[in-house]
Amino acid sequence: SNYPVLCLSHKCFSSTATRLPTVYEIREKIKSIVSASQTWRPDVKRSVAGVDTPIVQSDLPQRTMQDSYSEAVIPLSDPLIREKYINQFSNLRIGRLLEDLDTMGVMISYKHNMPDPGQETSPLTIVTALVDRLDLHTKIVGVEHDLKLTGNVTWVGTSSIEVAMSVKMLKDGSEEEEIVSTTFVNVARDSGNSRVSSFSVRRMPPNSVWMESTKLKNALLCFPQERNIHNKIFGGYLMRQATEIAYTNAVLFCRGRVFIRAIGNIQFKKPVEIGSVIFYSSEVAFTEDKFLQIRVHTEVEDVKSGKRDTTNVFHFTIESDSALPRVIPKSYGEFRKQWINIVIKFCTDRISATLSTELNVLYIKDLLNQLTVNTVGELFAIGLDDLAVEGVFRWQDGTIPTQTAWGSGQPMIGFNNEDCVFIQSGDLSWVDAPCNTAAQIICERHASRDTNVCGSNAQSALGFMLGPESDSRRCVATLINEKWAVTSATCGWADRVVFGTTAFTDNPLPPAQVREFVFFIHPFYDRVTKRYDIALLMLDESVTFTPSVNPMCVHTSESSTNCASSSWGFFQNGVKKKKKLLISYLMKLHPDRPRINRSMKYN
Repeated sequence: SNYPVLCLSHKCFSSTATRLPTVYEIREKIKSIVSASQTWRPDVKRSVAGVDTPIVQSDLPQRTMQDSYSEAVIPLSDPLIREKYINQFSNLRIGRLLEDLDTMGVMISYKHNMPDPGQETSPLTIVTALVDRLDLHTKIVGVEHDLKLTGNVTWVGTSSIEVAMSVKMLKDGSEEEEIVSTTFVNVARDSGNSRVSSFSVRRMPPNSVWMESTKLKNALLCFPQERNIHNKIFGGYLMRQATEIAYTNAVLFCRGRVFIRAIGNIQFKKPVEIGSVIFYSSEVAFTEDKFLQIRVHTEVEDVKSGKRDTTNVFHFTIESDSALPRVIPKSYGEFRKQWINIVIKFCTDRISATLSTELNVLYIKDLLNQLTVNTVGELFAIGLDDLAVEGVFRWQDGTIPTQTAWGSGQPMIGFNNEDCVFIQSGDLSWVDAPCNTAAQIICERHASRDTNVCGSNAQSALGFMLGPESDSRRCVATLINEKWAVTSATCGWADRVVFGTTAFTDNPLPPAQVREFVFFIHPFYDRVTKRYDIALLMLDESVTFTPSVNPMCVHTSESSTNCASSSWGFFQNGVKKKKKLLISYLMKLHPDRPRINRSMKYN
């Protein structure tokens, strides 16, 4: 019941009013939109409950990303406000910021879903389902300046909506410094592990600590004060409490100042009711040099029934001022937690990849067939396990395999802690085994397109753009595959792109290929500073690859290599001549030299 997202070429981002609303005002606006009760009652009903919502997406008008673009401010210059956001080091409490981002994301989602710009209420119930990573771009976030929150819808499914948001620090009234970027996934609704055995006692290596000694726990009764507009516990409150227990645990472990550097995806598995009890259990799962990873497991217990369920599992990457001791697991359960952190960190840090998600079995077989000469008898770990629910195997992104290759008698459910999945060389079948089994790791990374255009015929990837202002303005797009191209965020005036010719004309003829497109501008593009000056073009029809139309690919070699740059006109005796000719220059780049030292014109 959401609107499709389109960023049209004639309508992209622009700043809104001079006076920005505060986060408090945003919360009050959401209450007004959903006609929320101002007082707590267990049986409270929304006044818009029962209002019909559209049955199919085609009943709804289209929306641009601009339509949902919103701004708000956290006025830290106000001493009373600043007091709520300051930590013991006089810096920003990240948990408080998460709470405000949660509010901002819901408000943006409601703004996108308003059928009529003048409509004041909505029958939808929009809640946060997932925080798809949050990055802090600075170690220390001060509280001396106001913070500006901006964001807009970037993707919409049938009943889910993705919101990209940014937090910027306002300095001297105009200068903006980005400190946080994140993506939330919200969902729309209508109004209405088994016990495990332990390892034998182990000796602790030098400069190490047992994982069990790093645990820090907390329990909180959920009062109506922390409710959201749907009379459930506010998701931002849950995130704040988890963040602050992780931060506290890190301070105790490091015995000094720490910095939150990243937060893994946050998935809300079920709502938390008023009057229930939340249990937070945090522990240091892994350390390496100055970095540690803290896992926070959150459970909710119904006071009347005594039933306890997991609501969230958080993963925090935190940096210390000094090197840290190793964390050693004792029990098998502790090793499972550390294993997941280690393999994910290996894939991410060492080769800029991710642990395997849904992989094609035939592709894995082809890959391992090339390795089996030297790997007879080896096991290869993939990102598949049943750690959460025994017998339900999921990839690291939470999806269930659509195809499997289990060996004879596999998997062995409920037997000897066999929770992680491996591929065994030889017959390349899948087996489940304990997660501490010695094995190689299979990581997943998207490779560059392997074509013959790299450095040799880069001009075939270039196209010029046409539109109402093409007589006075020039823009170039670079083809990256048969359906997509990349260009500057300033090229939103154009509505067509031409590939296969370098001669500019308003009426290109075959073999030139002309395509209309949808213009996706970077959500954080700043018209003033030109930061994030990039946009994607989704072509209305795939291009046909020919000798004069080919995608650009990127060199990955660390040695000196050629690259291509595009321009209009050409150089003659060192002087650029302005002519309606799209040309490309071959430039020799050296990794140890920031300047281009050689160029020559193609054709």
